[in-house]
Amino acid sequence: MKDRRQISIFAVALLAALAYAVVTPPDRVPDEFSHFFRAVAMAEGDFFPPVGYVSPGHHFPGGIWMFRHRIGKDDATARYTLDEMRAAYAEPLNRAQTAGIEFPAWYSPAPYVAQAAVAFVGIQAGWRPFWIFYLGRIANLLLCLAIIGAAMFAVPRRAAVAGAVLLLPMTLSELAAWLADGMTIAVAVLMTCLIVRNLEAEGVASTRELAALAAVAFLLGLCKPAYFLLVLPVVAISTSRFGSVRRRILATLAIVLAIAFGTLLAAASARAGRYNPRAYLPVDPAQQLRCVLEDPLRFAGVVVRDMRVNGRFYLDETIGRLGIMNGKLPIP
Repeated sequence: MKDRRQISIFAVALLAALAYAVVTPPDRVPDEFSHFFRAVAMAEGDFFPPVGYVSPGHHFPGGIWMFRHRIGKDDATARYTLDEMRAAYAEPLNRAQTAGIEFPAWYSPAPYVAQAAVAFVGIQAGWRPFWIFYLGRIANLLLCLAIIGAAMFAVPRRAAVAGAVLLLPMTLSELAAWLADGMTIAVAVLMTCLIVRNLEAEGVASTRELAALAAVAFLLGLCKPAYFLLVLPVVAISTSRFGSVRRRILATLAIVLAIAFGTLLAAASARAGRYNPRAYLPVDPAQQLRCVLEDPLRFAGVVVRDMRVNGRFYLDETIGRLGIMNGKLPIP
């Protein structure tokens, strides 16, 4: 990033995201402890935890459970005291005792690489859970920033657009947490920028460039299946960029197959960890679909009523909230 403006954007993002990582208390990012447990289980070699009584589970060092117990709050409006933070900080890892904890494991291991690496080192070294938690946040942040930095470098003319996405408060807050969304956002930005690069660049793309795009597409599919549609603009890349019609067909097919394969693996991972989050409310998707098809007008009425009642909430969610759903951003 030779442009000073790009460096400035990156510097501001780094400082702001570090502030999010350090200042935001544990458990004030939605579902963060679920992702924390997922990554720590990976650090102990349990990449695909079996479903327990309700959801997937793993036996963690006792200090991991106690750290969650000391710092977790079910009340979204609750505030932390200095004594609570001190107690959480003082909690030892305590590998001699273990505690079983169940947690969602919808996502593949791909989005948790940085966090799991920190957890592995921390557990082997006997770090306190407090340090594992905060250093895991920072490690995920730095890796995601590096990926987005590479995206900005790939398309310097469009770097400001990637920078605008990076500087969104919701982006920064998700990068600076144990969530799978941070890596997903970063890889999605990189893939988009690589496609734009090939849409705008002149000359024939090297095999290395096309292979890099396919690799990023595969990684994006692993992160979240829903991002499969980001591959569609590849078909708009001109034949001149590939050098020949034959090379265009082969390269496009390779990129599409790469993201498709990653998506299938991510879907298989989600299926392995599938469980009903509402254990006492049976859910049957097939019956739900039949219900909709048998009386579509009734379903449309339900949608209209729901929008009338919850439309303002959906608008708030589209704009974004920070923390555990209580830090609203102004609608303007």
